[in-house]
Amino acid sequence: MSVLVLNTLSEPDARVSDLQNLICVKAEGSEVIYTKDMKISHCIGCNYCWLKAPGICTIKDDYEIILKKILRNEKIVFITDTKFGFVSYRTKNLLDRIMPIATMYLQFVDGQMRHVPRYDIRPQMGLIYTGDAERAYLEKWVERTTLNFESTSLGVFPLEEGRGILACI
Repeated sequence: MSVLVLNTLSEPDARVSDLQNLICVKAEGSEVIYTKDMKISHCIGCNYCWLKAPGICTIKDDYEIILKKILRNEKIVFITDTKFGFVSYRTKNLLDRIMPIATMYLQFVDGQMRHVPRYDIRPQMGLIYTGDAERAYLEKWVERTTLNFESTSLGVFPLEEGRGILACI
């Protein structure tokens, strides 16, 4: 089982480094990507990843590397700052750009519309956050996000409780 850790923090944190090391020890083959200095544009909503180039984002930047790694991992852990009680723009941007793993086609799942997955991979996603945020709100957001990709949440943990993610991977 492999875990992709996407660290979007704006500043290094020794507690986060320790936690990342524990994740990598627990899940052999795991990888940590620091996105702070990567060039990752915002999704422009062009739908090319659905219509013109299925499964491929038309924006050519560093996100292409991340998307390929997402498709090779069973679990993804996002490490994020929080701003105004929500994940940082860097983390939100990564999730906005994940749409190529779905198709534009919709289906009913448990009475709700969901995108039909493009690939067999259904990576579970978890979130570790720093700063002041309402945990219940972030848990609901991650739950809804993973539901849209026929996946499940690994949980949401403030950094102080971040080791809780280890029980989920």
